[in-house]
Amino acid sequence: MLAHPCVCMQLMLTNSVVLFQRQPFIEYFYRSLKPWVHYIPFWNETGRDMDDVYAVVGELRRRDAREPAAVQAIVAEAQSFAIRFTLAPARFQYLKQALQSYKELFGPSMDSFLESFVAGLRARGFAIA
Repeated sequence: MLAHPCVCMQLMLTNSVVLFQRQPFIEYFYRSLKPWVHYIPFWNETGRDMDDVYAVVGELRRRDAREPAAVQAIVAEAQSFAIRFTLAPARFQYLKQALQSYKELFGPSMDSFLESFVAGLRARGFAIA
């Protein structure tokens, strides 16, 4: 399956090998993805033409004919990665840690500001735990 960055992780959960184009946009987990381990890369160099994707698909088919277990290992690694790092609990944990680290940049004065801000929201009827 050819993957757009927005759906790449969803496709990794579908028991299929994913072809992924190198992107200028990144998600928090991209640096941990490895080509030919979690996905099959294509168009990795500037100046290459559309034939690159056909060459990659051809190589993937040859590899699947020679070593089907190797291709299935890519599928399994992708699924494992997607489950571990991209489902809601992992995203929430990442966001929580990122926001806590950002808050620490402001020092202790941020704690009192946040307490008063949350108290104001509660006073206006927001149900905040």
